Amino acid sequence: MRTRWNTLGWASAFAVCSFCANAQTFSWNWTDFYVGADAGLISSRSLSSTQATFSPTPYLLGTLVSGDTLATFNANAVDSISTQGTEVGVHAGYNWQLKPFAVGLEIDYGAFRTRLVRDTPFQLSPIVVSQLHSETNTNWLFTVRPRVGWVYSVLYGYITGGAAFTTSMQARSIATTLEPAGL
Repeated sequence: MRTRWNTLGWASAFAVCSFCANAQTFSWNWTDFYVGADAGLISSRSLSSTQATFSPTPYLLGTLVSGDTLATFNANAVDSISTQGTEVGVHAGYNWQLKPFAVGLEIDYGAFRTRLVRDTPFQLSPIVVSQLHSETNTNWLFTVRPRVGWVYSVLYGYITGGAAFTTSMQARSIATTLEPAGL
């Protein structure tokens, strides 16, 4: 029995040594073009403030301040509108390896839809109700990012930064209605 285990041990050692002797040495090179896709969750937050002005009608409002400004709206300061959604995108780039450093450039485009509409009513006087309509909408994001990094064996650590471009639509409007007293 001992001879069998001894033979099996030597055979295993020989197999490991012959495998290691024939193993290739990999040389990693980060120079090349790449393309990919991504998907994820996105969160958007818009900050805005509203200041309302109107033609003087003191007999309707009773809340006039100097300059014909509505104190109710101006007291709200900065309003925050937050929304969430999903994102899908594509990215492409190129890396140049300059041992032991590497530089690169990446661009990406993400398509998503973050939209939120909110209507907030304000009772300005017993007979005047005003409504503040807030809306925000963003549909895409494009980025360009250069990078510089350091390559060690199979690792590529880098620092990146760049520019991001998008369009965001924000709308705010005020509608005022008169209600008969007692309703």
